[in-house]
Amino acid sequence: MANDKKLVEAITSMDEDFAQWYTDICKKADLSRQTFYQIFDSREEVMEYHFSLLFQQFVDKCDSFQNISQYDIACRFFEGFYCHRNFVQILIDNNMIHLMEQQFEKYLQHITPFQESSQRFGHESYITAFIAGALTRMLVHWFQQGCDLTIPQLCSITETLLKGKPFEER
Repeated sequence: MANDKKLVEAITSMDEDFAQWYTDICKKADLSRQTFYQIFDSREEVMEYHFSLLFQQFVDKCDSFQNISQYDIACRFFEGFYCHRNFVQILIDNNMIHLMEQQFEKYLQHITPFQESSQRFGHESYITAFIAGALTRMLVHWFQQGCDLTIPQLCSITETLLKGKPFEER
């Protein structure tokens, strides 16, 4: 897409007021409405496009490390979406978090450590669905709590949960 950078900037600059949403994106991305509608059928499709770019960056960051830990994967996830917090907040405010979860589930299976552990255990699709749902809900909860924890605290909690430590018998 020729105007990818402008389009992404336009999408991420939008606020909760969707009344002028399409017009504003077209104007900021230097696209005609006709071109915009040839590319996207709905607001959800625009969001999915943006998330596909964000999640591809996430996968690339995770795969650039050898033997990346669960803690580090969680940090990349929370850091990446904190950088796009205005966009995430729009999704939360408009009950569109399912789009994030769907994209995360799609891209999570491309991260090498998750591929390897899922293949060892079997039932890859269930593991992917569980982790995508859990991390997405943690992100939403963190935002709803005003980002009250630091990212390292959040990653530590995530790692503890993924390792099953809260459920161990004492």
